[in-house]
Amino acid sequence: MPHDTAENALNVKFERACIKGDLQEVQRALASGQLSAEKLDTGLRLATRHAHPHIVAALFDAGVPMTPGAVGSLCGKDGGQQDPRVIRLFFDRGLNPRKCTTSRGEPLLRLFGSDCAREFLERGVDPNRCGPRKVSPLVSALGQVRKDGGAVFDLLVEYGATLDSGLFFNALVWATNSEIKARFLLSKGLDPNATTSAEWGTPLHAAVLFEHEEAIEALLAAGADPTARSECARFGDRSPTELAESRLQRCSESSGIKDTCQRILKLLTDVQVGHPPLATKRKINKQHAIVTKKSQVSEDAEAGLMAYRARVVRAPARITKNAPKKNQKDSANDGCVSSRTRSRTKSAS
Repeated sequence: MPHDTAENALNVKFERACIKGDLQEVQRALASGQLSAEKLDTGLRLATRHAHPHIVAALFDAGVPMTPGAVGSLCGKDGGQQDPRVIRLFFDRGLNPRKCTTSRGEPLLRLFGSDCAREFLERGVDPNRCGPRKVSPLVSALGQVRKDGGAVFDLLVEYGATLDSGLFFNALVWATNSEIKARFLLSKGLDPNATTSAEWGTPLHAAVLFEHEEAIEALLAAGADPTARSECARFGDRSPTELAESRLQRCSESSGIKDTCQRILKLLTDVQVGHPPLATKRKINKQHAIVTKKSQVSEDAEAGLMAYRARVVRAPARITKNAPKKNQKDSANDGCVSSRTRSRTKSAS
């Protein structure tokens, strides 16, 4: 077999072994001494991306250097699918916490679940660092709230990530699962009236614009002001209620969103006239709902029946209101025959 062909075959086997995690095949390729520095770096990137800690360890032990490309491969296959042991191997080999970025400069911390994120945070990676896209790890974690229940978000806050009300705009503007994200931020104590955007106004403005009906309910229940005015690029100085009115006026009769716009406007106007939003009503009803056991109902019914019977037995005879009253004379002669009646009877006989 020609030398070039044999070398190509070795390279192919080596790369496949790094992808599949075949340690024996990787060790044979390393022992051959025929792998170039470029191929070794490729192997480290592949093993890192596919999360094979035993292959990564073997390559480091063989003297393969840690390049920026290999560090960027820590993002894992399909973004964030990584083994914490691989991350530990990189830090143990001298990875600088300030250089934990992808090949495009985005912080790796944005991409991981809580187990991997903790590895970075414990090594001193900045939880507030943004890349060229200006997206912080906390914003990325907010996007995973529905999936992980806020585990990464809470972890970042624990390690010093800045928690501010501006996150409402990340939850509401061009976003999915907005209600879940908005309620999550409200549960962290963030105030929807404490922030404004030069483009979007208040969080309630943004929710109205994007027709996030359930998020609007949640914001109103938390005290968001439907009359707030914030000079912004999108709406000028219109309030959320005025914005909703404007959107409703532009809806045609055949428009599929007219009903939604009407419901949103009603939510906003009800709050202004003192009616609580539906979210608040549901919360109140839930808090005050009382579930009575059947045994308790039976005992109460039996006790009530016994009390009723006791009242009937002891109750005095009732006097009809319209019944004529007897005078004392009639009362005295009740059950007696008068002397005049007796004399008449004798004469007749």
